Amino acid sequence: MVSKRRIAVPIFFLLVVVLSLLQHYSISFIDLSYVIKKEVLGVSLLTDEKNIPSSRKCGGEDEVPGEKGLMRLPDVALPPFCAVQYTDQLLASRCRDARLELPVRKEGDDDETRLEKARTAFRSMPSRGEGNGMVKYDNRDCDSGLGLWRDNWLSGGFHKHKCVLVTVAERLDLRPKEIVLDWGSGCGFKLSWLAQLYGTSNFGVDIAPAPVAWAQEHSSGQHGCTDASKLSWIPAETFDAVISYGSLMHLPEELQCSVVHEMLRVLRPLGRIYIGWFNNPSIGVSVGTAVDPDFWAGNCLKKDVLAGSVRVSIHNEAHLFAVELDAGMVVGGSTEAYGLFVWKGSGRTS
Repeated sequence: MVSKRRIAVPIFFLLVVVLSLLQHYSISFIDLSYVIKKEVLGVSLLTDEKNIPSSRKCGGEDEVPGEKGLMRLPDVALPPFCAVQYTDQLLASRCRDARLELPVRKEGDDDETRLEKARTAFRSMPSRGEGNGMVKYDNRDCDSGLGLWRDNWLSGGFHKHKCVLVTVAERLDLRPKEIVLDWGSGCGFKLSWLAQLYGTSNFGVDIAPAPVAWAQEHSSGQHGCTDASKLSWIPAETFDAVISYGSLMHLPEELQCSVVHEMLRVLRPLGRIYIGWFNNPSIGVSVGTAVDPDFWAGNCLKKDVLAGSVRVSIHNEAHLFAVELDAGMVVGGSTEAYGLFVWKGSGRTS
């Protein structure tokens, strides 16, 4: 008979090896639980919005998908290593209090006019066109709960993407009823979190038709499939904020600059922009264009910066999102990625 000690020793060493691998590849036990839940048990990682307690929702008409079915979103907590540590209850309660202080939107109000302009623009947006887009994203499965992050979800799981979203929302100081555009919105999960926790009015554009079709049914706001490198169909000064994560870097440098100028055009005065996941070597040069951080203030937006019409801020994302650099908050597996924040001044109109 084999002794318990002889069995325990190899099990102990096996555990040591497993723990070392998890640490080496920045895989947390939360990530591991997703692997077991999705890959072993075959359970969806999404939750129906109706099953989330009202104490964890801001509430309001912008939280539910329009013309659609049931809103579905990843219902996860922020990871312990996230630099921002707010519970859903705190964020939702703060949002509800802020809603009470806002005037009711009325026809002719600036906010209501801008919202209607956005809705009209999205109803008549140009089609994507043949041959455009990245084919690999056309086949991603939003309903499984992995969405467009499927290939890299162990190093960029939902809890980490929620950390990105909440950190950015706090830095941009997003408020209830503000109008937000997500450039490269995919399945729309980030906009659903914004609706749940910040009460924003949301719009998403993406070039992949399948994720957009899913988002139109199950995510917050209005979503459209189009070549988003061209935003001329959106009226000027429509949005309060534009966010984009892991999308703009797919374009050549000059086109990236052109899109940022278009983002500024569709922003209202004092609007703000966040664009993230620049220079992440884990994606490979075949699907991305590395852009030096100094390019934005020193080249693309130089005239605007010198004129005082915009303010630019660059942040290493490993520091921006994590309590510590080695804390595990390296979405996409890189410590070299950076995020771009742009604040529009009060006088810029083009």
